[in-house]
Amino acid sequence: MIWSLAFQTLVLARAASPQSADCWTAGRTRAYCCYIARRQQECFQDADTCCQASSVNLGQSVFAKLLEQLPSELFGYLQRLVQSRQKALYSPAATALTHELLKRAVVEISRAKNSTKVGELPFLGTAFRATFLYFLSLHGLRRFIPAKYKSSMMRREPLLWSGFTDVYFGAWGRRDFCRCVEAGEFFSRTNTQLAQSGIGRVDFPRTFLNDTLEHHALSAQNCHMFEEGTLHPEATLRVAFSSQCISGDIATLITLLHGCILEQDMNKVVLLHEGIFQLSTFAVDCLDARLWGFTVRDAALHFARLIWVIWTKKQTFAFDAALQRGIAWSRAGRARGETGQSATPGTGAPWNSQCGPHVLSAAVVQDPEGLSSYGSPSTHGPLCTELGRFWLQLKLQTVPPAPPESSRTLAVLPITMSWESNPWHHLHWWLPAIWYFKIQLNLSPKDVDVALVFPRADIDWAISTAEGRTLDVNFRGHTEPAVWSILQHTMPFTTEEAMKHWGPDGIHRTILGWLSEAKAKALVEFYGASYNRLIMGLPSLRFFLQTPGLTCSAIARVRHWIQSLGYFSAGAMHNSDTGSSALPAGLLKLAIIQRPDADGRRILNLDEVLSLVQTNFTELMPTVVHGLAHGTPWVDQFQQFSGADILLAAHGAGLAWLWALRAGAAVVELRSRSSPVWLQCSELWNTDSSEIFGGLARLAGMHHICTRPHDMKGTLGEARLSFVGDMSDADAYNHSADVFVWLPKAAILLRSAILLALGEPLPCVDYHWWT
Repeated sequence: MIWSLAFQTLVLARAASPQSADCWTAGRTRAYCCYIARRQQECFQDADTCCQASSVNLGQSVFAKLLEQLPSELFGYLQRLVQSRQKALYSPAATALTHELLKRAVVEISRAKNSTKVGELPFLGTAFRATFLYFLSLHGLRRFIPAKYKSSMMRREPLLWSGFTDVYFGAWGRRDFCRCVEAGEFFSRTNTQLAQSGIGRVDFPRTFLNDTLEHHALSAQNCHMFEEGTLHPEATLRVAFSSQCISGDIATLITLLHGCILEQDMNKVVLLHEGIFQLSTFAVDCLDARLWGFTVRDAALHFARLIWVIWTKKQTFAFDAALQRGIAWSRAGRARGETGQSATPGTGAPWNSQCGPHVLSAAVVQDPEGLSSYGSPSTHGPLCTELGRFWLQLKLQTVPPAPPESSRTLAVLPITMSWESNPWHHLHWWLPAIWYFKIQLNLSPKDVDVALVFPRADIDWAISTAEGRTLDVNFRGHTEPAVWSILQHTMPFTTEEAMKHWGPDGIHRTILGWLSEAKAKALVEFYGASYNRLIMGLPSLRFFLQTPGLTCSAIARVRHWIQSLGYFSAGAMHNSDTGSSALPAGLLKLAIIQRPDADGRRILNLDEVLSLVQTNFTELMPTVVHGLAHGTPWVDQFQQFSGADILLAAHGAGLAWLWALRAGAAVVELRSRSSPVWLQCSELWNTDSSEIFGGLARLAGMHHICTRPHDMKGTLGEARLSFVGDMSDADAYNHSADVFVWLPKAAILLRSAILLALGEPLPCVDYHWWT
């Protein structure tokens, strides 16, 4: 709901672009007219009058609901401290009140947890209110509380966040609220917009009211288009009933919040703050704070700061520039770039630290049938894939360790979309598996068995989220079944073609042989077997909307390890047209992916592109790669890209092989004309680092550019502005649209790619977040 509404405002803002002397009648927002247009001298005659600071008179009504059911003695105590805040204040009084409010919040959350029923979320209003009041006191009285007492209370704060997690777990079972599967590309754009806007940086309040690109990203959110009812906390909280990407929803709301600050709409600012705070409690155990740039604690403290500012002002006050700067987010940016783990969930603990591998000692694997609780000790995980977090239910019987000479390891690998021969999905299994088992542990294939576990085959994230957005306001359940987060022990497919992928002649046969001499089988076939060590899960390679567990140097080591096996020379690139792997020395190798007609995303004028290369780029040796998704063995696919200097392809799974290019190679990603404008495609080198393949290129140390390859004339005018609502609609935008490459632009792209490929290699830095 939230992200689709935000997208509509983005589209409308892009569409309302005519220059006008009267920007009010041109459909502009107050933010645009009173900041950007005014400075560019294109606004209206009454600008000085219309852009004056608005007057705010909220009285005490804004606190009525927040303070409801608060014990009278605590309310009176808090009110007296607020009223005397500017006077001499004894620190014991401030400390005692804040500590009492913290205890009260823990108690109220515990009560909610005790009243939780399976499948039904309890009333959380009192728990939200008590938690907020603690942060209100902590913020407002912070100068009067000694540092040692503040530190003591902060050490207890995890009880608040873990309490909320227990409530949601009790109601809905194991679930990943930050899965971000559906609409992932939109949320990636949202994350980029949030970072570009500078929200949360130390200098953001100072630069908030300016005419920069970042400010335009905020004013484009068109706060005035949202009715207050749609921003009410109860309405905002309904997102949790269907969203798979609450972190992305919160990011969207934070941007919208600052649009409302620019619009000087205090009612909406208060509603959004409360909604952001309440919604963030659903993401406390999965919010990747280092990637998104904000934490659950930030949401609570910024809401508390806003209310304190209002409460300590006179009944009527001006919504002027000083107030706007004062309530803008200014601390969330510390989450980016943090190292180590935090004691508080959702406040900096890295995503990749949760994902595994999880190592258990000697045990016998048993049938998990009869497990009644997802919270039992027999539930292991999370095990992370490119689709988010999953959990594994497994019964184990502890046994004495076997002698070292007879010890064996069982590697339990989560496999998603297992029935497809899709290089994008393979990337997330095999790169972490090679790095961990062959490079880190250096395990011999004779000492390892490989057990495969899978998400359920009937999972349909699109249907789940679509149904959730049409729910009755009284609905307090969830449309995603809890079992969708539990990995199953049997193969989720039965078709002959899918079975071939995992058979003796399948596309994975070589890499499975590297891991184990024994045949890889579903976990169910290992019941009763004894192992000295069980390793469940892999380091997460989910760089798209999450912090990856593998670094640039790890990917380089995987590439070198495969090349060292002697299957082919490290500099060779197989020519699928001629059947030859020999290429003349001194030439740069250009790989071009061309998909079959039935698959879509073909380069329509490929012959013209090849003619352009042969005529104007004698330093390039082009090779057209066909048929990646139709059963070509994994190692043979690697061979077709290994050592290439430049890769040219339409957006699609085949681009995942960019990690196999030589270090510092250049990748040109082609988006179709019909791709929506909200898809991140900047037409600049090394810029789209949170986009799917731009992020992978950054992680693998490759140059990357995303471009809509047709002529620039009419690019935006003819781009399809799809209505993004029900993502189960296959026509939300045409994923299979072919591309037509405008040759003059192709020549520029190839020339710049050559210069980059011949230049200094990109540094391969071990990092978990890029800026």
